[in-house]
Amino acid sequence: MLFQCGANVRTIRGQRMIGPDDFITSTVWIKKENNYYLCLKNSIYPNGKTYRISYVKMDPIFFSLVKMGKIAFEFKKPREVFSIEFESKRLAYVFYRTMMDIIDGKNVIIDTNQNPDALHANNAAIDNFDLNATELKVVNSFDNRILNMKCLSTLVLEDCNSLVLPEEIGHLPIESLNISGSEMPTSQHAKDIYWNWISKPTISYTLRTLKMDSIGLTRLPFEILYLKFLQTLSINNNLLEYLPHFIGELTSLKHLFLADNMLVYIPHCLSFGTIAEMDIIHNCFHSTEPYDHLITYKENIKNPTDFKLLKHIAFFKLMGNFPKLKRQDIPRPLWEYFNYVGRCANCRRWTLPDYSRTTRIKFRPLIKKINMALHLYEEGPTWQLMYCTDKKDCDAHKKYIRVNC
Repeated sequence: MLFQCGANVRTIRGQRMIGPDDFITSTVWIKKENNYYLCLKNSIYPNGKTYRISYVKMDPIFFSLVKMGKIAFEFKKPREVFSIEFESKRLAYVFYRTMMDIIDGKNVIIDTNQNPDALHANNAAIDNFDLNATELKVVNSFDNRILNMKCLSTLVLEDCNSLVLPEEIGHLPIESLNISGSEMPTSQHAKDIYWNWISKPTISYTLRTLKMDSIGLTRLPFEILYLKFLQTLSINNNLLEYLPHFIGELTSLKHLFLADNMLVYIPHCLSFGTIAEMDIIHNCFHSTEPYDHLITYKENIKNPTDFKLLKHIAFFKLMGNFPKLKRQDIPRPLWEYFNYVGRCANCRRWTLPDYSRTTRIKFRPLIKKINMALHLYEEGPTWQLMYCTDKKDCDAHKKYIRVNC
């Protein structure tokens, strides 16, 4: 794991830090030799400087800088503060999470080939476009030559400027796609067509891993529903205030990474089923005034009209037989409903807040591996459920399903 960045080293003497304030262009990397080490090489330390990561002094003040693309570590031996300034906030976040995993005692796999002599950061991208290649990493922007790589199974498009994925990429047999750190489009038209590639039958069948860390997501696109065989979804370090309940339809999902968002609850449907690993650390489950998007929707409901009821009927029919349509092929007034639809926890029918009530409970799920804040380990995170308001009809439908299925 190698980074090109600015670095500054200052010595601690008593309560003072001695040394220059300037950041010098440097190469920073992590290596493992019995223990994990943080390494530095620049014009001041041409032969390199090494710190043992286990000697890091945990101080939240230093880690709070990561949101600004910076991070600093205070070491007990030697008594120094090592500050790093990254080109992007995403790189700072990736480095921070890696360091935290090592400090927490996790087994972090380090690529031994990534050192200053073996790999320069600017050469990290494979850019030869071998049409028979199965893996490709590209930086800065999407190149349409990718569309001719018919054997491509792993595609990394990190830190791309104004990334727009052409619809045709959905025809490639990609199993792993990473767009972390890339800029989302800003125009409304570009936003509307951004996820069209998911609707293509090839990629909707082959995609197993989707990483969308640090891309500024405020809502999970409903096209995710097409990825029935998706096993790993990573949406760390975004701006998500809630997860839509339709995520429970991803019945092959095993690994879900939601760290560093603004979630105050999780859909109850994720507490059971196939999930084997979940990361929900650094969210807002402790919030005293949690935002509930379903309750907010319900508070704004006006008296139903014939047109609104027709929209609901059309939407439920769509959810009952969900075809792989591009967003533009679905009437725009129906798009918003995907954020609020969910299955009744009792009868399992699709419902909207117009016809349901919501409740929240806390418990620790039976998930093999879950990473969360320490205060949640006893009572667990908050889970949100939806129930039909017409209990008689709900129970009747549940009974009908039991008899006929």
